[in-house]
Amino acid sequence: MDEDLDPKTAKRNATKRGEVTWNQALVLAGLAMTIPGLLFGPAALGYWLDMIFHTAPWLAVSGFVVGLLGTAIDVWVILRRMGLAE
Repeated sequence: MDEDLDPKTAKRNATKRGEVTWNQALVLAGLAMTIPGLLFGPAALGYWLDMIFHTAPWLAVSGFVVGLLGTAIDVWVILRRMGLAE
């Protein structure tokens, strides 16, 4: 009965069964909320700079590519830290 109360044992048993722990669920939920900002923030900045410098659509596209790469790297780092990516 004491093994059920031990957090390390509970986490190990949950990962053996393929279940997601609360910590992993909260990290993934936070990641789902930050992805749009990481992805479209640089694109919006690029669009705004395009309007100022009259270079449309080059800075918006460049911002989108930078946001896409940044998002991919951030997702990979977080998933690797959680042990879900190798």
